[in-house]
Amino acid sequence: MNDAIKHRLLWVDDQIHSLSTFIKALEQHGFDVSVATNTDEAVKKAEEKALDVCLVDIRMPPPDGIECLRQLHRLRPDAKLASLSSYQYLERYRNQLRALDFDVQLMDKDFPDALSPEFETQFINPIRELTIKGVTNTIRDQDKVLATHFQEDPFQIPLVKFNSL
Repeated sequence: MNDAIKHRLLWVDDQIHSLSTFIKALEQHGFDVSVATNTDEAVKKAEEKALDVCLVDIRMPPPDGIECLRQLHRLRPDAKLASLSSYQYLERYRNQLRALDFDVQLMDKDFPDALSPEFETQFINPIRELTIKGVTNTIRDQDKVLATHFQEDPFQIPLVKFNSL
């Protein structure tokens, strides 16, 4: 275990109990991890404890992850917020993320198994970098990249054409 100062992390996910392997891995890499299964629990934890990073699943029962991000930002404006979700491609969530008046790191929840050789590179390191560098991959950043690389809306073109681009 790392003897450095631990980063205080809150992970909010309605399926958090199925993520225990990932939580243990974060703890082994120097994170002090708290968990919540919904927005109300997350708000209570944020009221009780200072946080450096909040990982939030956006697709949860109401109030969903977008509302959770809003409330966490209000309570802990200095915490780095991340949407850790496999549903960020849905236009509904993309529009809601665009409408936020603060930055949220976009992180795909499709990470490798903890025994995979890519686990640290694809799961631990992005979270570690978020704690150090702050938010570097927002919905606005992705929109700029897509606008630069695509003449058409990538969500409106056939998948075969999208993959070829």
